Amino acid sequence: MTNGSEKEIQIFNQWCEDFRSLQTVFWRVPFFAITITGGIGAAVIAFDGAVEIKRLLLAFAGLSNFVLIAIAWRVRQIMERLLIKTFAFEGLDKPKTGFFVLKCFSALFFIIGALLIYASLFFTGEMLSPKDSNSQLEESAKVIVIENQH
Repeated sequence: MTNGSEKEIQIFNQWCEDFRSLQTVFWRVPFFAITITGGIGAAVIAFDGAVEIKRLLLAFAGLSNFVLIAIAWRVRQIMERLLIKTFAFEGLDKPKTGFFVLKCFSALFFIIGALLIYASLFFTGEMLSPKDSNSQLEESAKVIVIENQH
């Protein structure tokens, strides 16, 4: 680090703290996506009500994945600005970053979001109904029992 005034060093330290905080936020985005998608998916399966509400829940889960893509990109852009500042303060060139992890997150969130939107558009009452899944399990159990008796 270059020799700077006390104030410059405090600013540099604040940039580093900000970067660490943003990095924590960035790595929590996938957990938000998993929690939202999984929680809403479980609610859709467990909810024994109108199909329209299930469709809205699926659409909300899909849209939330798209919003999380935007959040992840914005956080990473701010992190990039802080990297540029901290490296310039130290008199170094900023290392080249390819945003590989962000691109992977974005691709996965996009695929999941698109599938959820697709499911919300073509969801029917017969799909993912708790009654249907229980009857299917009972039917499968009967087939297994009959096969084992022969």
